[in-house]
Amino acid sequence: MKTTGGTRDFSLPAANLAARGLHVTNDEYQALLDWIRGQEWIDRAWVFGSCFRGYRRLKGEVEPPDIDVAVELRSVPADETVWAQVELKTRARAFNKNEGMRVDLQIAGDPTVASYLAEGATLVFERRG
Repeated sequence: MKTTGGTRDFSLPAANLAARGLHVTNDEYQALLDWIRGQEWIDRAWVFGSCFRGYRRLKGEVEPPDIDVAVELRSVPADETVWAQVELKTRARAFNKNEGMRVDLQIAGDPTVASYLAEGATLVFERRG
């Protein structure tokens, strides 16, 4: 693992032009897109964080890199919004287990997530119609 100043890990894949310049493999990108397309509540999705920047911040115990994904939900009735969010996170955990990936799913409307997106993100999915 290459690090700089002991605070950054640059061992992510090189920028992948086939994956919109993100630091993920073709297989990771395709699996992520296929999963997102299958989630009826997702209108738009962005990748942010380490796979956008090309390095990750070291935080104590070194784990495999995750893919930070923020999603904007389609319009759902107010009484179903929380349920849809919980269901999506449950589906993301199942996806991670089945695919051997580490997708960290966030809801784009959250103020903390909005600040991360403002630092930089790549739109990877937008539902048409």
